[in-house]
Amino acid sequence: MNNRIIKAHIMLIEDDENITKVVRYNLEKENYQTTIVSDGEDALPMIRTTKPDLIILDIMLPNISGISICTSLRNESEIAHIPVIMCSAKDKALDKVFGLTSGADDYITKPFSSIELLARIKAIFRRSKLFSTNGEISIQNIRLNISSNEVFVNEEALELTPVEFQLLYLMMLSPNIIFSRESLIQKVGNRNSDYLSTRTIDVHIAGLRNALATVSYDMKNVIKTVRNRGYKFVPIHK
Repeated sequence: MNNRIIKAHIMLIEDDENITKVVRYNLEKENYQTTIVSDGEDALPMIRTTKPDLIILDIMLPNISGISICTSLRNESEIAHIPVIMCSAKDKALDKVFGLTSGADDYITKPFSSIELLARIKAIFRRSKLFSTNGEISIQNIRLNISSNEVFVNEEALELTPVEFQLLYLMMLSPNIIFSRESLIQKVGNRNSDYLSTRTIDVHIAGLRNALATVSYDMKNVIKTVRNRGYKFVPIHK
């Protein structure tokens, strides 16, 4: 497994083209998958469809403000968990408080440096407690190393295809969250040259379950099928 693995999917909701170009360049340089949304009205539908791992949200947007988007996001159970960094040219204390009380996890003032933004992104991912200091996600007896593209179950190495690895990685990032087949295609398909469809996603999920079962039969049950909706990662409770 020597394919480059994208660290996470970040959505930038910003209507300033100069800012989006600079931010996108620096995010992709750090191996983050990046989606750009420039109109507030398009933001929530895109968030619901793609379920990014983090959102960078401008306050001043066409049609719907960033404050309204953040408030609505926090009221929808399937996307309420997504971290939000709010950004604005407004730097008064009350503006920051207003942004944070609307549900944002952090607030950054324009103009900001790419170094500062990346540091804040990494800090949020650290606070999520999914990542260890050596680039690993560990949930119960499954340990996934992002840097080496290795997976261990009960400390036994697991052989996965690149697509199976990416599917497991995405679902471990958001345990108990349902991923539709379409959202998995969007996330994994952008990182992999193979053609992906809803049918092939099912095949790759089956392959992932079979690989997990080679270590422990019970482990195949961590990937649950949610009828007519998709799949989710559910840790085994013992």
